[in-house]
Amino acid sequence: FYILQVENFKKILPEEDLIKQIIKAKKYIDNHYTENIDLDKIACESAFSKFHFLRLFKNIYGRTPYQYLKSTRIDNAKKLLKQICCRLQEQADKIKKGSRRFPFLFNTRLNILS
Repeated sequence: FYILQVENFKKILPEEDLIKQIIKAKKYIDNHYTENIDLDKIACESAFSKFHFLRLFKNIYGRTPYQYLKSTRIDNAKKLLKQICCRLQEQADKIKKGSRRFPFLFNTRLNILS
């Protein structure tokens, strides 16, 4: 019975279309990772049940949608921190040009580097 269902499903939705739906869901994660999204919302984008979607996503990408979502959030947080650090370093470099003692004074005043 199950094999018949799978064969019927393949006739209705060829593998290429199936992969396109999973890619659509992945793009949804990429575009909405800052929002409070869950498996139900992501699976809805693919038009599959969440359990079927979970299996398909893991087979295609080698990790679950939740693992991919966490990874996407962490990667984007790293990029943001790098941008912030670069801007802070630029400002610190500008300030240091005016005073060689600035790093010492800054550390003494705010007690950051102890």
